[in-house]
Amino acid sequence: MPNTVLARGHSKILSKVDAIPVVLDIKNAKEDIDVELPVSIGHEKVDLIPDRVRVVLSIDIGVPYKTFAVEPNVAEELLGYELEIKVEPPVVNVYAPENVLNELEKIYTDLDDLIKNVENKEIIKTVRLKTPSGTLLLEPEEVSVSIKIKKLEKLSEVENKGEAF
Repeated sequence: MPNTVLARGHSKILSKVDAIPVVLDIKNAKEDIDVELPVSIGHEKVDLIPDRVRVVLSIDIGVPYKTFAVEPNVAEELLGYELEIKVEPPVVNVYAPENVLNELEKIYTDLDDLIKNVENKEIIKTVRLKTPSGTLLLEPEEVSVSIKIKKLEKLSEVENKGEAF
């Protein structure tokens, strides 16, 4: 897209135009922005070509960050069941002071509410991450969790599962 916009209209109107503003809300911006936005001078008798422009803005929040694995947190043991849990994305960026980052090992999510009424099934749900104390930003703040729950059929499978922990 071009860096300029052609304005066509009556000369009296155009003579008062020095620039054509584009409004971009960056209040909650957490990452670089690359969007197309409409342009207007607020007068219907003026045609602007093109009527949309591309706006690219680099966001630097100026805070240290590290990437951590996301660990699903299932509080209670489900004896007699096998859980296969996948998290997408499997890692998140944590923006925080260095001392906070140095104390962290993983970022956790709480799945307790996802495994009620257990049976052979698959659950896919978007869940929020637990934000560690002192963290300024998690990117992303939510992950998609896929849980496959399988009831173990044989007593030996249940006993072996219990010994594995």
